[in-house]
This record gives sequence, structure tokens and C-alpha cells, in this order.
Amino acid sequence: MAELGQGRSGPTTLDLVGDGPHLLIGGTTGSGKSELVKTLMLSLACRYGPEELNCILFDFKGGATFHQLNQLEHSLGLVTDLSQAQAERTLESIRSELIRREKLFLDADAGDYGEYRSLRPELPLARIVVVIDEFRIFAHELPETMDELMRIATLGRSLGLHLILSTQRPQGL
Repeated sequence: MAELGQGRSGPTTLDLVGDGPHLLIGGTTGSGKSELVKTLMLSLACRYGPEELNCILFDFKGGATFHQLNQLEHSLGLVTDLSQAQAERTLESIRSELIRREKLFLDADAGDYGEYRSLRPELPLARIVVVIDEFRIFAHELPETMDELMRIATLGRSLGLHLILSTQRPQGL
């Protein structure tokens, strides 16, 4: 649960588990997409420690947007459009982590992340939030990774992984 701001009727919140598992933010340049993502991530980091929540940041606007978020203990890394190879390696690492989680859940006889956490409270396993700012650029520059990203999105929900994508044109992904 993340608090995003205050409205007339109280706090405006977003629950990646209940409202998600994934989030797509669309808007033109200057509309505040990146600021919303930063607010969301900071709110989550304030509410959950790094043992409960980790994030992987893809900033396809050069890296300046998420530079400060990358300083959080929760951050597993920042990938920019300056290194296509790093982006590919990071996606491979995410896939490896999902495979590891599948094995953990199988060994625990757990059907999903929530069940695993209740069956194995002594073995902490943080949720992972993968954030991609300027998703359209990501998809354009790394078209061969799209199948892998869709696989991660499909498997991720039950394994405690969430995607947050921001783009200027959601319909033109």
C-alpha cells in the first residue's frame, strides 16, 4: 500500500497487490509521470523495509530521473538507455530470480507469494518492483527482450514481482 497524496476524502492510496499486480502510467511529456513513479516508490520505501521490498529501476531518459531512488537501500540497481547489454543482463537476472522463487514455492508447497510468506515466515522474501520509465523507448531499443518481459509480467504476479511502466503513449506500446 502506497500513499500518493491527500484528496478531499482523505489519503489517495495504491495497493500493488490489491489493485495490481502491475501498473501502467500514461501521459505526455511534462505531465508528471516520472514524479508519480518517484512518489509511489518513495511511499513504498517509507512503508516497507528493504527486507520486504526491493526495486529495479530502468530509466530510459539517461538515468537522472531515478538517480536518487537508486540511493535507497531497497534498490537493486539502476539501468539506463546508455547500456543495452546491462538492460539485457538485468532482465536475465530477474528471470533467474523468478525461477529460484518457483523452486522455493514448490519446495514449500506454496501456490503464490502470500502463501509462501505464511508458510515460511522465517525465510524472508522481498517483493520486487521493476520500474521502467519511458517504456516505449525501452521496447524500441530492446525489441528482442519483449517476450521475456511479458513472461516476467505473467509469472511475476504470483511470485511477488510487480511491473510499473510509464510511457507517453500507452496505446502505442
